Amino acid sequence: MEVYQVYLLVGVALSILEIIVPGLILLPIGLSAILAGLSAYFTNSILVHAVVFSLATFASFYALSAWRKANATKKGSGKNFGPVGQIGLLIELSESRAAPGKVKVFGDTWDIHWPDHPDQKSAAWGLKINDPIKVTGVLGNKVSVEKI
Repeated sequence: MEVYQVYLLVGVALSILEIIVPGLILLPIGLSAILAGLSAYFTNSILVHAVVFSLATFASFYALSAWRKANATKKGSGKNFGPVGQIGLLIELSESRAAPGKVKVFGDTWDIHWPDHPDQKSAAWGLKINDPIKVTGVLGNKVSVEKI
């Protein structure tokens, strides 16, 4: 088997594996391996293969990062992404700011972020365990919620 065929085989395998294991990590590496395979078809220099693979990987991850950044926020707030607008379930509740509670949205557990207003706590909203909630925003690893 020729070197370029190995590159192409690994690249295609990684690209297909991206379908099974989502996360957009394997696809840029697979595409870079395919480009390195194309360069290997024309030259036998390992240095050229390594440079093509490295530059293609760097460029694809940079482009992916820029794409994620551009598409991760909604217009207006700059902090809303992911589960915003989704319906979840309140699974843990506390009035303490240190551990205000947890919600479950699509199998993921998120900490609740209460607004700084003292009257905007769970008691004011009438929230109880197992109440359905709607995610209104994301701040770091915490979500803002409202009762539905």
